[in-house]
Amino acid sequence: MKWGAEDYRDKVQRLERNEAMAATASDYTLYSNGRTIMSDRTTANKIKNFGIYYFDENLGMLAEMRESTFSPGALRLNSALQEYYGLYKQYYEVQYLRASEGSYYYNARIDQLWDELEVEKKKLAKMGWGVH
Repeated sequence: MKWGAEDYRDKVQRLERNEAMAATASDYTLYSNGRTIMSDRTTANKIKNFGIYYFDENLGMLAEMRESTFSPGALRLNSALQEYYGLYKQYYEVQYLRASEGSYYYNARIDQLWDELEVEKKKLAKMGWGVH
């Protein structure tokens, strides 16, 4: 293993903190299941600077962690987190477009991504990961 158990635990804690920070973007997007139009730059920027930014950070960290050899359980968790963070980043990217443009056009894609995220959350919960 490239890192010891303590280093791995530190990375996981950082993933969790970043995920919590990304989730703060939900304060700006999830009214009425994320479908209320809030067309303003402030909202769009908060989505970009929290939701997209922190999930990007986590995806980069997972790529770095993947280079090391971990237990099979850690590899499965890292793979599941990669899928989850990738979907969540897409969700916020579409929310960003919706907020920037003030358009209902994106609602079907928002709903689709949300359904996919719910499936991934259940998988992660079974693995013991607390999702936000």
